[in-house]
Amino acid sequence: MWGGTQIAGSMSLKYVPLFFRKDFAMTPSWLMVLRVAENCSLATMNWATPFISSKLGRAWAAILFIFAGGALMLGVANLGIAWLAATLFILRTTFARANVPCVQSIIFESVLPRHRGRWTAITSFKSATNGAGAWVGGYLADLTGDYRAGFSLTAGVHMLCAMLYVPVAFMVPP
Repeated sequence: MWGGTQIAGSMSLKYVPLFFRKDFAMTPSWLMVLRVAENCSLATMNWATPFISSKLGRAWAAILFIFAGGALMLGVANLGIAWLAATLFILRTTFARANVPCVQSIIFESVLPRHRGRWTAITSFKSATNGAGAWVGGYLADLTGDYRAGFSLTAGVHMLCAMLYVPVAFMVPP
């Protein structure tokens, strides 16, 4: 699940600035406003995540966050209104990344202390997965002439990974 969401995210996230420039003629300064809003929203969610996960449980919160991130990315892929697509993208990042502390806490709780370094290395293996996913996203963009295909694939993989995580949610104590 972790690897799937990492690879899927990199299929589209490398191309978000190009997408907003090409499809919505967004200027570089507006792209930076989008990034600032994205980071502020992410910071707010980092504050809220412990409260949400304490109510739902860490695993169920992770499933919610991953699925919501995928659904929001599907919205970005299918919208033609710049402000709405940008808003959904900001929310997509907010939700999709909120699963990280939940998943990492489950991993660290489930792994013997002497093996935690290995699991940390596995979960930080983002540079290799980013390259692989970005290649797939670029190939889809070249093949279709649009970044939306990679965005749709990202959304589908995220939602599938969320569903694959459901059995784990039943095993993790609340």
